[in-house]
Amino acid sequence: MIVGLTGGIASGKSTVMQILSELGAATIDADKISKELTEKDSPVLDEICQAFGHEYFTEEGCLNRAKLGEKVFSDKQAKQKLEAILHPKINERLKQEISKFQAENQNKLVVVEIALLFETGQEKQYDESWVIWVDYHTQLKRLKERNGLTTQQARDRINAQMSLDKKKQLAHRVIDNSGTFEETELQVKQIYSKLL
Repeated sequence: MIVGLTGGIASGKSTVMQILSELGAATIDADKISKELTEKDSPVLDEICQAFGHEYFTEEGCLNRAKLGEKVFSDKQAKQKLEAILHPKINERLKQEISKFQAENQNKLVVVEIALLFETGQEKQYDESWVIWVDYHTQLKRLKERNGLTTQQARDRINAQMSLDKKKQLAHRVIDNSGTFEETELQVKQIYSKLL
């Protein structure tokens, strides 16, 4: 089975992926692929530079992720422009990684973490879609603490994504990460053992 796992910013996707990995699932992180695609000297950077300009790059030619992040989280058109550049390339790499994992681990659960699973219509490519859900106030608090953002900056980033309540309605399974790590871990273990 191949699962598309999603959530919102600071909802705890990495935590759940870590638990799944420790349980024996094969895990793939779309965000990690995105970062690899935008490393120094990557051909993708030329496209980003043409679309956004040199001001989003450091003197060394590296992408200024913080500055570009600020732009795309406050400007819907800029966000769509960046996604149009990155998403087809990320999707291609994901397909390659999934094929590789299936060839190597035929009996393993494969879980792909994709922040914009529903927004990009990719949920149709997976056997199941799972959502890591957290209440809005907990999400806001965690994001502010984790990224050192103001309340407004954190709100802008959360509001730039589909709401977790909407994602919850679209998902096959929901993991509530509003409580303790132990409570989340128990939910993941129960789902995993059911699937096995």
